[in-house]
Amino acid sequence: MKLTPSAILILRLAVGIFFLYLGYTKIQNGWLSSSEHLQRSLANYEQNASPVSKWFIERVAKPGVDIWSKLIALGETALGLSLILGLLVRVSTLVGIIMVFIFHLTNGTLFSLGFFGNPSAILVITSLLVLYVTRAGKKYGLDALFGKGK
Repeated sequence: MKLTPSAILILRLAVGIFFLYLGYTKIQNGWLSSSEHLQRSLANYEQNASPVSKWFIERVAKPGVDIWSKLIALGETALGLSLILGLLVRVSTLVGIIMVFIFHLTNGTLFSLGFFGNPSAILVITSLLVLYVTRAGKKYGLDALFGKGK
């Protein structure tokens, strides 16, 4: 099966709406003004964390929780907008893949079989990879207008 530009556009818009929704919801829930939501999540993840995840939570996530809270909400929103507009798609999809891996490292599923059974892991990463490889903004996106999709 060949991926047509229309099929790539549909995938790009669907993944973009998904990330925009995630980011917008976090902004509406106060992630820009308070790190309380993220702190609670980290505390829950830490209870059953693997040694690698526990190290990451203690050394990276918790010390920067105020900054991470803002970056997560803004990053998801920016990724969603980037995909919807078809602007800087290759850069944003790489950043998105990193964000998904970090989330799954933090919640402890990255190095487990649960990672492969989690649709928000495999399907989102696969979709982002397809969008990256197909240069999804080069057709029906702002990347085409600005020459970023070439």
